[in-house]
Amino acid sequence: MEKKELSMSHDIEKREDLIVQNIEVNCIADGLGFGEGDISSAKVDTNVLKDVLAAINSEEILVKISIDSEGRLIDDDGCGDGRKVARIYEGPKVLEQSLHRAKIFGGGATMTVAALVGQGKSKDDDLQDLFSTAIGDLAKHDLPFGAHTDDHASGDNCGCGAIDKAPRIIENVGVFEDNIKGAAALILGDDEGVQEVIDNFKGYHQDHHEDAYKGAGVMLEIEDEGKIIKELTGDHQEVAIVLNTIPGYTVNQQHIRSISNEQAQVFGVDVPRLTTVSERLYPEDKAAQKKAFISMVVYTLATAGTLTKGDLPVFVVSPQE
Repeated sequence: MEKKELSMSHDIEKREDLIVQNIEVNCIADGLGFGEGDISSAKVDTNVLKDVLAAINSEEILVKISIDSEGRLIDDDGCGDGRKVARIYEGPKVLEQSLHRAKIFGGGATMTVAALVGQGKSKDDDLQDLFSTAIGDLAKHDLPFGAHTDDHASGDNCGCGAIDKAPRIIENVGVFEDNIKGAAALILGDDEGVQEVIDNFKGYHQDHHEDAYKGAGVMLEIEDEGKIIKELTGDHQEVAIVLNTIPGYTVNQQHIRSISNEQAQVFGVDVPRLTTVSERLYPEDKAAQKKAFISMVVYTLATAGTLTKGDLPVFVVSPQE
């Protein structure tokens, strides 16, 4: 994975919980360099790619997380899938407006599963039960979360790759071990603790690779919990992965779809949400928080390696020093 530097500074509007600051957009890699999936930037016209690149390097790449009815930031999450929203529902209720919320691959339940596997806490539970455990842990710690389906999922699949392909993603932590270790170190700043987490993923796959699993079953359980679920539509056309590190904001995927006339999308990952989930799951254990966070980063990278060809550039949006 070749590291590249590309930056541009902009002002972020002042708000009560986030002071005025400049943002810096850095292209940390021109592609992960590993992947077995079909999603590729090569499928999108080069002129469209130029427009998307310009949009990523603009102040509009971030949008404020929406405010709830009590004037607070929405305290749940969704998935980083870049596709268009067709329908939103909360239990049996259909919602009319799609609000901006934090995005992490597969939503909070999936990242909690990643934390459990990466810490070696669930060696005896099959993956279906592990998702149930994760959903229970989130409820225990009063931590809201969401998810997404799509309008053409069928059979055992729910339409979210981070959930449907969870067994393969866990396996791919080992398949792409060296690549993931290097990419994780680039994101985390060092590789401390990464190998231990990777080994736990490999051990879990070895013990559970023959277990029965259905992503649709996971989504049914999330629906039964009454969580907000967005039904997405269309095909994947992601051309980049954008990692946002600024609290209170999320990647503005709608803007990318708009400026490309629906010809391109980006994956979005809001790193502060990973921190929030880690800290609230393990409020009294700093070591567990760190290992959970590393586990979520590893699962995020393995998801990208499972769904994409590995040629999507990776951007990090951060406060300018």
